[in-house]
Amino acid sequence: PELAAGLAPDDAGEPAWRALAAAPGASWPTRRAYVRWLAARGRTDEALALTAPPRRGELPPAARVERAAVLRARGDLAEALRAVERDEGPDAARERALALAALGRFADAARVATDRLARRGDAESVALAAEVLWRASDFDGAARVLAQSGVRLGGDDWRGAIAEAFAR
Repeated sequence: PELAAGLAPDDAGEPAWRALAAAPGASWPTRRAYVRWLAARGRTDEALALTAPPRRGELPPAARVERAAVLRARGDLAEALRAVERDEGPDAARERALALAALGRFADAARVATDRLARRGDAESVALAAEVLWRASDFDGAARVLAQSGVRLGGDDWRGAIAEAFAR
């Protein structure tokens, strides 16, 4: 049932998908897909409710990343940054860099993005580093990262991670 819900995220299937995502013990991939589906439709309050911290304990890092993405998309930049400021994973670094850039803290954003690129060395990290520089109006720097990162970029990378970064 979770696979079927994930493959058919349309308005007609939404009640079943909502029930799956909100059920106790729902898998994180199902919940994450539903959070993204809600956020893409501007239903950010519902998306944030699914990523709210529990009464006891704290959210897992992947949930904090999704929460930060929703908060950033709706303009709650300081709160988005707080959601992932303690996390070290690559997805948290992406959200942290994007929130910092949106706050105008370009040097901090570039440092986070450059650190991620040094650690990961993948197309998504190249795209993030170039995006942060582009947002800082350092167009030459963004071009330099794309051309000289040392990461071999293929057609799928240009159509995927890099295109998505510059479409934001």
